Amino acid sequence: MKPRGLGATTVAMAVLNLGGFVGIEWTRRGVVVMVASVVLLGYAVLWYYWQGRNWARQFVMFTSTLTIVNLLAMLVISVVLFVTRREYSPYVLNHAAVAVANAALGAFLLYWLNKRMFASGSENLNQAKYCSELRKGIRLSVGTHHAGLLARNPESTQNPGSQGQLALLIP
Repeated sequence: MKPRGLGATTVAMAVLNLGGFVGIEWTRRGVVVMVASVVLLGYAVLWYYWQGRNWARQFVMFTSTLTIVNLLAMLVISVVLFVTRREYSPYVLNHAAVAVANAALGAFLLYWLNKRMFASGSENLNQAKYCSELRKGIRLSVGTHHAGLLARNPESTQNPGSQGQLALLIP
């Protein structure tokens, strides 16, 4: 079971990932190939993010931090240019909407991905849910003298009315 909102954040990042094509010079093939490569790499990371990979979650948090730093840098450049030369930066004017949208999503993702359901550090988000269900539903009995993994629960022999529950034994 994927966490609620994982699909929505993936779609939002996929749409904003296309913002890399805003304002590039289409006549320069090298720039177009580089931007297309970065966008395709972004979609590969988004696929693994949607699958619940922890490394992809960490990469998304890293790039979310970069989007906020990018917006702050654009604001500083704008203020410096306006104060010193009384002009506006064409780069900032062309990319402001994309930068603000990316920074807003980045700030939300930094909050949302650091919530408790993601902070387990497991390789797969489904693994964290499985571990929590394992802790709730199965009794773990540690014993070195049992050879098998499944055996009768030792408490069931002490209670004559018990149904003989199974316990997971870790050698």
